[in-house]
Amino acid sequence: MPIVEDLTFTLPKEAAVGKIVDTIKNIDQLISSIELKDVYKRNYSFTIEFHNLKKNLAVTDIEPLRKKIVKEVEKKHGAKLVGEV
Repeated sequence: MPIVEDLTFTLPKEAAVGKIVDTIKNIDQLISSIELKDVYKRNYSFTIEFHNLKKNLAVTDIEPLRKKIVKEVEKKHGAKLVGEV
């Protein structure tokens, strides 16, 4: 059963959403899908689905991936997470 989470980032004006999606997709093979869910001003919400065909995932399996996603998007794209990891 997949785990679905939303992450919202404040993006700089020059940020390319497609490149951010690519960055997130390339972080781990457990990320099965990502889509832009909502935009409000410069806040972009992404829905991320994590899936493993061999076992059911737990939230504890996803936590390190979530932290890595935030770190990479902030570092590569100048984004800032809205809220906390």
